[in-house]
Amino acid sequence: MATKLPNLKNFSLKNFLLYMIFIVSISSYSQTTNKRISIPNPTEKTLKLMHEAGIDLKCGVQFDENNNMILELAPGEWSSLDNKQISYTVLIEDLSKYYKERSEEFLPIAKKELEELKKKSLENKEKSQNEASKSLSFNSVTIDNIIQYDGCEEIDWSANVPQNFELGSMAGCFTYSEMLAQLDKMRLLYPSLITVKTDASPGTVTHGNSYNNNGQDTWAGQPIYYVKISDNPDTDESEPEALYTGMTHSREVSSMMNLMYFMWYILENYDTDSGVKSLVDNRELYFIPVANPDGLMWNEQQSPSGGGLQRKNLNPSANTGNNVLRGVDLNRNYDYLWGPNAIYGGSSGSTTSNVYRGTSGFSEPETQIIRDFAEDRDFKTALNHHASSNLLPHGYNGYPAAAPSGREDQYAKFCHDLTRYNRYIYGAAPDILTIANGDMSDWMFGGASDVNGSQGYLDTTGATEGILALAPENGSWQDSNEGFWPSSLKITEIAQRAVRMNYVSGLYAGKFAQLHDFTPMDINSLTGDLDFAIEFTGQTLGDFTIAVTPVSGNITLGPAVTETGMTKLEQRNVSISYTLTGSPSANDLIEYQVTLSNEDHIIYQANVVKYYLPTVVFQDNPDATGISNWTTSGSNWVTTADGFEGTTGLTHATGSYGNNQNRTITLDQTFNFTTAEVAIVQFNAKWALERNFDYVQLEARVNGGAWNELCGKYTKPGSDIGGNRYSSSNSADGGATKTTADQNNQPTGEMVYEGHGMDKWVMEEIYINAVNNSQIYNQNNVEFRFVFDSDSNNRADGYDENFDPFDGFTFDDFKVITLNSNIAQAIKFDPLDDKTIASPSFPVSATASSGLPVSFSIVSGPATIAGNTITLNGVTGTVTVQASQAGNSNYAPAANVTQSFEVTEVICTGNATITTTLYPYNEDFQSGFGDWVQASGDNGNWSLNSGGTVSGDTGPDNDADNVALGNYMYVEASTPANGGIGSNATTNLETPCFDLSGMTDADFSFAYHMFGSDMGQLFLEITEDNGDSWTDITPSPLSGSQHAGEATAWSTMNVELQSYVEKTIKMRFRGVTGGDFRSDIAIDNISMITVEEVLNTNEVEFDDFQIYPNPFDNNLKIRLPLNLTYNKLRVSVVDLQGRTLKEKIVTNNTQEINLDNLKGISNAVYFISIEIDGNVRVIKKLIKI
Repeated sequence: MATKLPNLKNFSLKNFLLYMIFIVSISSYSQTTNKRISIPNPTEKTLKLMHEAGIDLKCGVQFDENNNMILELAPGEWSSLDNKQISYTVLIEDLSKYYKERSEEFLPIAKKELEELKKKSLENKEKSQNEASKSLSFNSVTIDNIIQYDGCEEIDWSANVPQNFELGSMAGCFTYSEMLAQLDKMRLLYPSLITVKTDASPGTVTHGNSYNNNGQDTWAGQPIYYVKISDNPDTDESEPEALYTGMTHSREVSSMMNLMYFMWYILENYDTDSGVKSLVDNRELYFIPVANPDGLMWNEQQSPSGGGLQRKNLNPSANTGNNVLRGVDLNRNYDYLWGPNAIYGGSSGSTTSNVYRGTSGFSEPETQIIRDFAEDRDFKTALNHHASSNLLPHGYNGYPAAAPSGREDQYAKFCHDLTRYNRYIYGAAPDILTIANGDMSDWMFGGASDVNGSQGYLDTTGATEGILALAPENGSWQDSNEGFWPSSLKITEIAQRAVRMNYVSGLYAGKFAQLHDFTPMDINSLTGDLDFAIEFTGQTLGDFTIAVTPVSGNITLGPAVTETGMTKLEQRNVSISYTLTGSPSANDLIEYQVTLSNEDHIIYQANVVKYYLPTVVFQDNPDATGISNWTTSGSNWVTTADGFEGTTGLTHATGSYGNNQNRTITLDQTFNFTTAEVAIVQFNAKWALERNFDYVQLEARVNGGAWNELCGKYTKPGSDIGGNRYSSSNSADGGATKTTADQNNQPTGEMVYEGHGMDKWVMEEIYINAVNNSQIYNQNNVEFRFVFDSDSNNRADGYDENFDPFDGFTFDDFKVITLNSNIAQAIKFDPLDDKTIASPSFPVSATASSGLPVSFSIVSGPATIAGNTITLNGVTGTVTVQASQAGNSNYAPAANVTQSFEVTEVICTGNATITTTLYPYNEDFQSGFGDWVQASGDNGNWSLNSGGTVSGDTGPDNDADNVALGNYMYVEASTPANGGIGSNATTNLETPCFDLSGMTDADFSFAYHMFGSDMGQLFLEITEDNGDSWTDITPSPLSGSQHAGEATAWSTMNVELQSYVEKTIKMRFRGVTGGDFRSDIAIDNISMITVEEVLNTNEVEFDDFQIYPNPFDNNLKIRLPLNLTYNKLRVSVVDLQGRTLKEKIVTNNTQEINLDNLKGISNAVYFISIEIDGNVRVIKKLIKI
């Protein structure tokens, strides 16, 4: 870097020396900072030079839209680029400063946004798993699995955010201790679903950290912890096992955070989602969220605000010191395809390299632990998460010329289902990414002996077929995801994109199959067969059964069929006989339930609808008419003998198709859908199209207008350049690297057919109504066409071992059906939560698939309903509500659906129930928490304290009575690492239960102290239904700093509770911290005073007993009844804590008593007590203004 010298004229020697010291210091600083750099359009030569320099090109490398490489490097790394004379541009000079400032700005916002998502999720419970289907045939699902989901868009995971998922303190990432605390919390809340965190390999620990020359912490070697999620987690049930690991590279935030999100997701949805329950009940899911704890803890030391670039472990013999290039790359240390042999690549023998492989395979305790853990189990699938690039590499990572494993087709199908919606590009790492030998996933997959004689993982029986293992690279530079350390605003979004991958991997571990429907919508015979196919996609061998039972009364069905001896990926056709009964008429609905199961459990169960003799407005038969019903352009489409079930079909390619092709085939007939309530397009198809780049679309247009793509059961959204990183410079397959135009070839987000179907046919169904493909619903002059488009070059990438590559798209039996009456519909009725007799009126919600309005009625129980609003009758019992839809001229009546809920007494479950004998109630916390309890489900706890708070410039310096050692409760707003709950966090402290029955009035008071420049908010909330709902009763907002300093006297707030008498209530203080640690909130001197409705033997009420003025200022007058006589009368003014502030004794039967000099009493609520001759007393409430 050239530096311009100053003008030396009249420049003193002293000034020159100072200038040079400044320049040296700046240069020294620049040489020690982590940087983000860009390398313009790197050539293959540049990439190889970077390999030689020891730069990791597998994790975190990104390309922008101009093919510039973006990566984040430590000082030793970017200086090695200088040594190789590789040109680059510095985008961010000091990453530590950048990430610190970004975390301070965005982490509070991200936490707030996450809380809003959680709140919306509660309001829309179960919405994410009930999206509209693209298929009319599959009318309603009883037992779901995510593979059968066929929505046009991915499930909206943001509509069902786990309530316990949180962001960590380190730019949104958990510290190691925070992660362990999360595992403990999972076990505490779900002990029947998850194990206690457990040492993965007892007796073996990590290196720990002994380096402290710069004042860093040291720590002993750490165990690596795992947890297992299953229905009986503490028992080994011999169920199929799946493994999930994160943070093998300790700077890759999303590799850990997406697992924490998924774990909370399946734990929280187990009781409400049939698919999640089936997964957990029939699998053993093992999670190792952090496989490199030392590296993560070192990043905490180096960059506590995030952005630390320590990737490797902390092997003390490998470049130890105050740097982020310490240790061994654990993902280059597994003993398969390991080492310096020239035929391998992607690792280094230099200890300063970030891809340093170590002295031998499994030289490191961390890799030994994973090895021992895996070999003691029988994992079938493994997702070893990394970051970032939005891609999905798999074996073989370390040897581009490795002999085929014979399981490439299993990887292809697995990856297709993992990435159907997030569209991460997948393939062997050298084809889509770079070479990386000694890789964890390679070792788990295993295979033929490498040059060292290793075969990789062997299961517990010694078998050599290893684990189907992949390494998802989560996140990208696109859309501010920013590689290793994504913006805290994006962590949740990235985690949501990984949910499907984690979910599907668990399913694939077992005896799993996908159900395909091959029965046309139009049933034309009174007897025949219902046709299905079972596609075996799991990794555990087993038998599969299809059973079909009637739902409508016009069909009888044959026995269930069990298929045995299926091989992996085999698709086997199954037929079950049927007979229609009762002389059906045209357009009659036929409904039956299909159940797909294995020997152990049901995989999928759904109701299917078909129609007898509906209107078929067009049916193509290429056997008879060839291509004569269609017009082609771009290049001819042709007939092929490779049609469905050996008949004639139509295709654009009779062999491997060419590059840069765009071909269309347009149906000559147009259609009038103006009178059709529903239209269905059906056809059989198969395809082999280069994933992420080439595609086919079925399009439609109206009146010669613009063409729009249609959405079907087997379409998926087109990929975009953000998921199409594609570097083939290391591939053994040869061929050109993809251009930017290739990466943009698919229409982003539009519905396409693509990928390799492995020569398997499917029956596609395009459902056209007011919701699905609505652009042509109720339209005239509708046309259909298929469009095929290919990019500039095709690459097989090793997926051609058992099927021909890229032989295009073939379809057959194209037909168009309209339904004008008696269309089936189903009702989705959301479950109803239990209520108490005090619960307010509430709405119910149900929808009909037809879109027609649903009506409700009470079948039984103590409630009434008006419209969709239920009002309880105030007594206990079971309420059953029925949802109905009577149908119309087009739709058949829907089957009624009921939901029930219980109405119970309000049973307050606070720490104690306060009865009328215990009033006035006071709590000053001098004996601890008393009857108060910390609430669950928030961000942390209130703290008991005396004296000043931990943080300076906030909080009080003593309790409300200014007693030096007096206790009070407060919210510590510093970070969790410093003992607080952090910024923009919420914590709730609940009162005991208060029984106010028999009372005519009640008042609650508390002292509060809120000092700090970033003060948050304090709320007093009340519930009369034991926490089902909370109401803010704070008389005036307590937001922002309320006091001038730590020594400022506390304030008191009084709350009128008269509207809650005769009820049992509970209250809570909800403290919300502000933007930084200067927002400690404190409370003290809690009091509840009540006035009883029924006087006891020592009380009397006089109708003409008067106190005025009320409210009062300085003076009070008390006028007694004229007929009242007494010997001694004591008048006392009492505060809400029961303390007497003013007292007067009268002995002369005076009927009017004056209380003067009350101005010194603070403005508040008080009680006046009048004791008559030591027995009878009268209590009245006063207000001082």
